[in-house]
Amino acid sequence: MITGDFKLRQKCVGSLLCSAQFAWLPCTFCASKSALDDYIDAITMKKEVERKMELMKNIREWRRFRATRDALSRLSDRELNDLGIGRGEIDFTARRAAA
Repeated sequence: MITGDFKLRQKCVGSLLCSAQFAWLPCTFCASKSALDDYIDAITMKKEVERKMELMKNIREWRRFRATRDALSRLSDRELNDLGIGRGEIDFTARRAAA
């Protein structure tokens, strides 16, 4: 049975003076997680996932950079000249290629 008290419980936000029970104790509705807590948890989890995805992206880029730099470093000066790259430009070229 839904009473008028139910509407008050929906508005209860876990304050010291619980509007649902009119007492200085948290009500049973307040003891459960509120929608705001669920929203904050979802945002926190989303940020954590985004940080991990960014970390994975950075690791992939670093591996591509390293592989490109190593491949270019193994080339002779003549081969690098044919590509239009000087030996001092290998790191710059590898970073640009990995991004």
